[in-house]
Amino acid sequence: MKDAVNAYLPSSASSADLLYKAESDILSEIARHLRQGNIASAEWKIDCLRRLGALTKDVQTIIDHYREAIISGTLSEVEQAAMDQLIKGEGIYTKAREKGAQLLNPLPIDADATIKKTIAAWQATAKDQMNLAMATMLEKSGDLYVHTINRTTAQVLTGSMTGHEALVRTVREWAESGVPSIVDKAGRQWTTEAYANMVIRSNVRRVTTEVQMERAQEYGADLIEVSAHAGARPLCEPYQGRIYSLSGNSKEHPAFNSTSYGEPAGLLGINCGHQTYPFFPGISRQAYSPDDTPEKRVENKRIYQESQQQRAIERSIRAAKREVQVYEALGEEGAIRRAKALVRDRQAEMRDFIDDTGRTRQRGREQVYV
Repeated sequence: MKDAVNAYLPSSASSADLLYKAESDILSEIARHLRQGNIASAEWKIDCLRRLGALTKDVQTIIDHYREAIISGTLSEVEQAAMDQLIKGEGIYTKAREKGAQLLNPLPIDADATIKKTIAAWQATAKDQMNLAMATMLEKSGDLYVHTINRTTAQVLTGSMTGHEALVRTVREWAESGVPSIVDKAGRQWTTEAYANMVIRSNVRRVTTEVQMERAQEYGADLIEVSAHAGARPLCEPYQGRIYSLSGNSKEHPAFNSTSYGEPAGLLGINCGHQTYPFFPGISRQAYSPDDTPEKRVENKRIYQESQQQRAIERSIRAAKREVQVYEALGEEGAIRRAKALVRDRQAEMRDFIDDTGRTRQRGREQVYV
């Protein structure tokens, strides 16, 4: 199944991309069920509701088509991120030992049961969360279908718009928000796309952080250097480019737990782009240097805001492309033309934004793989 799915996707497609594609296919399937019959007739609502069971089976088929590739991709992304981080660290430990650092002798990575257990635990968490997303899509797709039927019928009966106009308007909303997805403990509703990306990024970040901390303890290393980059998040920026003590016992360097580490939007939190590296006084060369000048802070804030603007435009392009896909399933030629024009307009907005800011365009983030 994974090979069948990947035949239609670039090798760079992530498990989050696959879940987004599955959701788009589900929306198209709902549209195909809704276009059957005469929307203006009294029988249309009854006929559509009778097809709810058939729709549920079709949605289940779509999810089953992608499930293996989504899960295997999720497991692979978590493991690969952990191994990449470990391999980088091993190179640093090896060079430090060659230069005289006094280190313990842990087991090789592939024989380290603690490391294996940590990776497996975060893989299991990510797998459960992705399965929850797919189960929720199955459940909520039926709710979305029934809601659309009732809403369309009400608008036709009141004479506010034709059935086709009502469907087109609702489809536009689908493209923006997708199938209603996960509601977290704080009551926030995540779109499938946002939730899938959060699952991958949060678990990748957690596993890479944990295995690195475990490996440092096994080697008997205490100091780490935090990377630095322009456009860092507000809770990360004050702490980047510095050296910290994991134990908190260093007299020269602050404790790592004195930073924003541990906060969701803090250092090494969800979507954080920072890395940490083992550091050995007298042996390591500090690769980064903190810059706390007001000018640098202003520049960092500007770059961060521009990155958020770019992500918003990318999402708007994806949504417009999905409108085209779902309108094609609905068979609405006029809506298809308008949606294609919207894609062009938003792509033009992106080109202008790139020209104005000098940022690099990330075309892969604008795709709905079809």
